[in-house]
Amino acid sequence: MIIQLLPAAGHGVRLELQSDGTAAADDCAARLAADFAAWPGNEAPSEELPRAVLALSARPFASGDKRLPARLFRTRMCEARGTGPERLVRYDDASAAVLDASDPFALSVGIQAADAELLYEIAYNATLSVVGELFDAQGLHRVHALGFRAHGRNALCVFDEGGGKSTLAMALRRERAGQATFFSDETPLLTRKGMAPHPNRLALAAAAVKPFGAELAGQGRPFPRRLFPEKLLYPWAAGEIASPGPVDAIFVDGGRDFDEAAFEECGRERALAALTRSMVVGLGVAQMAEYLLRFDPPHLLRLARIAASRAATAFSIARSSRAFVFRRTPNPAANAAALLDFLSTF
Repeated sequence: MIIQLLPAAGHGVRLELQSDGTAAADDCAARLAADFAAWPGNEAPSEELPRAVLALSARPFASGDKRLPARLFRTRMCEARGTGPERLVRYDDASAAVLDASDPFALSVGIQAADAELLYEIAYNATLSVVGELFDAQGLHRVHALGFRAHGRNALCVFDEGGGKSTLAMALRRERAGQATFFSDETPLLTRKGMAPHPNRLALAAAAVKPFGAELAGQGRPFPRRLFPEKLLYPWAAGEIASPGPVDAIFVDGGRDFDEAAFEECGRERALAALTRSMVVGLGVAQMAEYLLRFDPPHLLRLARIAASRAATAFSIARSSRAFVFRRTPNPAANAAALLDFLSTF
């Protein structure tokens, strides 16, 4: 299965999903395809695009008598082995992924996990990480934020982690439906000229769905996760995806315990600080250390170039946009209505 992810003219990634033919691996590939179904560019595949290949197997991983590379580091989810472009990532005794990054423009990840839900979770995070790395190399950088367009303005809400970006996105979809289109509820792409879409499925925690009613809760696709609470997934419709354009307004986190929503213009340095945290450093972005943090010298040089490009992009976007502190209420619908009203007079 081939999916082309083309967020902006001249940029893109060819994502190839391969299954070992088991029902669980086929289902995993189908779920991943659904996650990326709203991406622009799913026309005739191009061989010229940078490529990410995921080979999915529902068979348990077994190293046999093969000597494993030395352990490099551990995260809460896994352990990483191997310092060079080939990396073994072990999640448990029967689940692992093997990254081959010997060609930096053709990254491949082979994933084995007998647990179907773990296979999907590993595959989803690995896909985001390697696809994001390929976008980074093209000067398109993910920012942990909500990006949307309303009333002819492109807006970026750069809130703290857990600040309610996806909840606000859902409220915008439902509040005066059709007034907003979206770049992403969690990781739109930024270039030095503006914003481009990165429309993975919308994901909300079950508690965040409750204010919208039981009917919406029943429509979500469950996504159980090993270390984090389950989320409910909602697809984007093709007509909901925004086209690339400049960033007009950046909204930074002013808290969400106020009686009324309010906006206060602030200095661009506040926006730059938020972009530094959420894009240059990438807090909250699925840039998995077990895949991205490799130590062969050519890759370290690429990482340095990516960091410099992210910093230049953050500076350019902060300089060319107006910045506001967005003080919010506990009511997502009220926040969405206030935001739409504010942009209508912007």
